[in-house]
Amino acid sequence: MTRIFISHSHSDEAIAYKLVQFLLAALRLEDEEILCTSNPDQGLDFNTKLYLARIF
Repeated sequence: MTRIFISHSHSDEAIAYKLVQFLLAALRLEDEEILCTSNPDQGLDFNTKLYLARIF
């Protein structure tokens, strides 16, 4: 289940990658718990509907 969603500009792809790596290590998350739009394995299909919940 996705717990963290990261969407960013194409020019920020390197920063987004580093952020994902940091979150995985710091929070001990699994890959499938982070959805990053620049990850080719996780990218969103066109017209994907997102249901986001704010927990805090």
